[in-house]
Amino acid sequence: MKRILYSSGSLVMGDDLARSVVRYATALAKAHSADSVVIPILSGDFHSAGGSTVLETGRVEMLIGPASQLVIEEAGGELEGQDDAAFIAEIQHKVDLIEHPAPIEPCPPCENLKTYEDY
Repeated sequence: MKRILYSSGSLVMGDDLARSVVRYATALAKAHSADSVVIPILSGDFHSAGGSTVLETGRVEMLIGPASQLVIEEAGGELEGQDDAAFIAEIQHKVDLIEHPAPIEPCPPCENLKTYEDY
């Protein structure tokens, strides 16, 4: 598990998920852009039930962009299956769009385009 530290607190999530959030924040910063994302997290309500650890899950909405100062640290413990594969794929797609934008196609010639002299 990883903990993402930010200006007013921290969020606990799976390792791959935390790395994808920071990768997206980096891409947004390089593009001078920001985005609001809903991130699946593990809440601080860890408790034991019948000898096994139970983790509460939830979602938070977070604004990330050029001013984001995010730090990843170990949160303690190894938990399998705590990464949201669909979220990670969505974030990777967004990173790819920022890092490798689609080329802009030139406009077709405009035969009927008015010029300054036409007015």
